Amino acid sequence: MPFGVIFQGKYLLKKLNLLPMKLLKFRLYILPLLIAMLVLVVVRYFFLTQYVAEGSIVEWGVQGGDRILVDRTAYQYDKRPQAGDRVAFRHQQQPEGPVCLATCTALPGDTVWMDTERQRVSSRRRSRTDKPLVVPAAGQEIEITPHNARPLFHLLRKEGAFVTLRHNNDILIDGRKVKTATFLNDYYWLETQQVPYGLVPYRALVGKPFCVTYSIQDGTLQLDRLFLRLN
Repeated sequence: MPFGVIFQGKYLLKKLNLLPMKLLKFRLYILPLLIAMLVLVVVRYFFLTQYVAEGSIVEWGVQGGDRILVDRTAYQYDKRPQAGDRVAFRHQQQPEGPVCLATCTALPGDTVWMDTERQRVSSRRRSRTDKPLVVPAAGQEIEITPHNARPLFHLLRKEGAFVTLRHNNDILIDGRKVKTATFLNDYYWLETQQVPYGLVPYRALVGKPFCVTYSIQDGTLQLDRLFLRLN
């Protein structure tokens, strides 16, 4: 038998002997790594996710630079926030918009109060001159008044209505003056002690924050804040 044929035969046998070893390495090392990466992706987008706190929330014990773990399942499948819930939400209502943290202080159909002098809104009435503002619920018809026209105008515009606000606080939808407005979404009043974020639609909610996984302050890892539960 020619030497070349013998050599090629040995080479093929050697390659065949290497195949089980490669399969074994794939099963032992590469396949578990791929599965772990897939699990991380599923967990990240459907169950838990982490966001950087841009500022402090004193009442929660949150500092700027904290990495906050958020339960994404909290408001899935039509689950709704309750008054007092801590909420993570997209402030710009966009898929890649910044994520903010706040407390839900009023639910759809509840009333919040507007300080007409300072143009501030709060979940509590602070003075006799405060005016009520109903938090819209999906399908709810709300009367338009001079003091609620501006916030309702902004909500209608975000919902895609062709809406105009006149200088006398009249609202026009499709060019016609309206006395009431009906909304497509449930809204929630979200605020912290520092910032009143205002009326946020259900679709902008990301989940419920529950702990600090770690924190970096001035480029340094803060060991005392590892896996710290929120106040």
